[in-house]
Amino acid sequence: GAVAKLAFAAAGVTRLKWIAMGSKNCPYCKEMDGKVVGINEAFVNKDDVLESEDGQMRINKPASHPPLHRGCVCQIVAD
Repeated sequence: GAVAKLAFAAAGVTRLKWIAMGSKNCPYCKEMDGKVVGINEAFVNKDDVLESEDGQMRINKPASHPPLHRGCVCQIVAD
């Protein structure tokens, strides 16, 4: 994710989209799927809470690219 973000920034991309890859995404990745932010913004910030049918995930540090958690296979793409 970090390398992709650097490449997008170098190419002049200004907005990024979070994409949940695969057919068996966790509820938190499904919640993030399709979220768009500016290239210099975080998708989630420290102390944000993601809600899902499985409960809540409190974010411990800002995430400006995947992975969001262990086992996360999400990607970012230019928007």
